[in-house]
Amino acid sequence: MHHIIIDESILLNNVIRPKDLSVSNINTIGKFGKCEIEKSAGMLVKFFQTVKNNRWAPFTITELHQFYLAEEANPDKMFYGLAGLFFDDGGLGSIREANPCLMFDSTGKICVTDFFIDRCNQG
Repeated sequence: MHHIIIDESILLNNVIRPKDLSVSNINTIGKFGKCEIEKSAGMLVKFFQTVKNNRWAPFTITELHQFYLAEEANPDKMFYGLAGLFFDDGGLGSIREANPCLMFDSTGKICVTDFFIDRCNQG
């Protein structure tokens, strides 16, 4: 079971913060097993580093969409491989279940999970 990160202030002091993670110059991060997912994850970490002031804070789709546009990135793949089923075109192609990286809180905002943070830190 993965835990949703709603308020990092309740976490232990040794939690990994967005500023502790290094995003490559092509916006990839972590070990997700597919470059497109690592790009989605990298952009999300950059979002937390800049827009959310290095905090794992809940966010809206609109906030992330505006960030993508400001970065001149394609917002169509904001959540690719991080939420919901996705089509993996490798080999013969298949539908795969996304990594448990994002969850909605009770207000409708999106939060990252501990799985997302741990996987990004593996890069």
